[in-house]
Amino acid sequence: MHIISKIAMITINETLFVEMISFLIFLFLINRIMFKPLRATMSERDGYILGVEDDIQDAGCRLDALNREIKENESAVVEKALEDRNKLEEEGSIESEKIFVQAKSEIENIRAENHRIMAEQLFEAKKKLARESEELAVAIIEKVLDRRVVRG
Repeated sequence: MHIISKIAMITINETLFVEMISFLIFLFLINRIMFKPLRATMSERDGYILGVEDDIQDAGCRLDALNREIKENESAVVEKALEDRNKLEEEGSIESEKIFVQAKSEIENIRAENHRIMAEQLFEAKKKLARESEELAVAIIEKVLDRRVVRG
C-alpha cells in the first residue's frame, strides 16, 4: 500500500471505493426502510384526500338536489295549504249561512209563539175587562138607582 503524504480534501485511494460502497448500501437501506414506506403513506394520504374531495363534491351535489327538492315540496305544500284554506273558508261560509238561516227560522218561530201568547193574553184581558166593566156598570146603576139589579 502506498501512502500519499499530501493532505487534501479528497484523496483517491481504496478507502474511497469502500466509502462509496458503504454509502450506496446506506442509500439502499434508507430507501427500503424509510423512503418507500413514507412515499407509500404519502400516496395513500393523497388518495384519501382525493376521495374526501370527491365525497365533498358529491355531498354538495346531493345538498343542491335536496335543496331543490325541498323548495319544490315547500311550494307544493304552500299551494295545498292555500287550497285547504280556501276550501275551509267556503265550508265556513256555507255553514255560517246555514246557521244564519236556522237562527232566522228560530227567531220567526219565537216571534210567532210570542204573537200567539200576546193574542191569548189580549183576548183574556178583553174578557176580564168586559166582565169588570159590566160589574162596574152594574155597581154604578145600583148606586144611581139605589136598588139591586138582577143580571140576566
